[in-house]
Amino acid sequence: MAIIDDVEITIVCGDIVVQEYAVPTDNDDVGDDDRGCPATIVKYIEALPGAKFAINYSVKGEQGFGAADYLSLSTWIDGLKVTAPMIKAEDYDPQQGFSRRRDGVYVGRRHMRPYQWTELSTTDERPEGTLEDVKAKFAKLGTIRVEFSRKKIVSRTVRSDLTTLAETLIPEKALKGQPLELGLGLGNVVTVPNKPTVKGECIDNHPIAVFIFWYRSKSECTKATSGTADWQVEDALQILGVLPRTPEPIPLEDRDPESLTREELVELARRQRAQREADKVKIKREETEAHTRHFAATGVKREAPEHNEGHEADDDGEDLSVISPLNKRARKTETIDLTDD
Repeated sequence: MAIIDDVEITIVCGDIVVQEYAVPTDNDDVGDDDRGCPATIVKYIEALPGAKFAINYSVKGEQGFGAADYLSLSTWIDGLKVTAPMIKAEDYDPQQGFSRRRDGVYVGRRHMRPYQWTELSTTDERPEGTLEDVKAKFAKLGTIRVEFSRKKIVSRTVRSDLTTLAETLIPEKALKGQPLELGLGLGNVVTVPNKPTVKGECIDNHPIAVFIFWYRSKSECTKATSGTADWQVEDALQILGVLPRTPEPIPLEDRDPESLTREELVELARRQRAQREADKVKIKREETEAHTRHFAATGVKREAPEHNEGHEADDDGEDLSVISPLNKRARKTETIDLTDD
């Protein structure tokens, strides 16, 4: 769980808390703006395309408000400010604590659009501005960030409509090298109770605590083995080293025959038969090519073999025979005996 002291933040999907994964120790993707806070926790979570999700906030025990009017749980998704539940000093009871759930972005006073994970749409068109500016704009894609801090009220404010990054075409260059397929989307508008909003400013140099969730989807890796159509689905969390990779399947040819199922035995026999046929075709082709080269070099003609009765013909090869020139029959000369007896 993502817990710092008495503050806990969880992401839920279908009322079930999503599984959290620790970030590998050799990962250096935590930005410089996160290192300034002494209490920062980063977790990976798995996102499901099209699924709605919510954020749960829980604060317990004694909290030092100091000169602050309230405690803020400012929340960003994909780098966009979406909500900031507040705990007023006069309303907080350490015995009961504070618990809130946010299911979406408020639109106006009484409407909300639910959070949901949406597939990103990309374009290969040249983006406006420099590449550095484009990358900076989309640098926070795939992140949920919550800052717990002490604030003083500056003024009242009015909510404005929000356009998410997933609702725009994203330059492919901005995502190069990153296993990102999903972003924040917003569902259809629903009616909710009115919630007042205020604008505040921090009384400290940095937040009390920072919670960061990197959400990733599953992606297909098109891995084929031995020329077969055996596809392996690999989780993006495995690609990132968060989870151990799925072991490569052992080819049927290398497995113990006693461990094979009937279907696997049939498949193994089919592969072996196909391999034998391929070997026969290869051998016959090589022999034919060898005969052709020999004829070209020597001028020796090729003649089909004679088939004797009582013997089967073999179509796996051909016989060569040398055709010698016919010997001319010697002309006989009649001898006349001219001698007398």
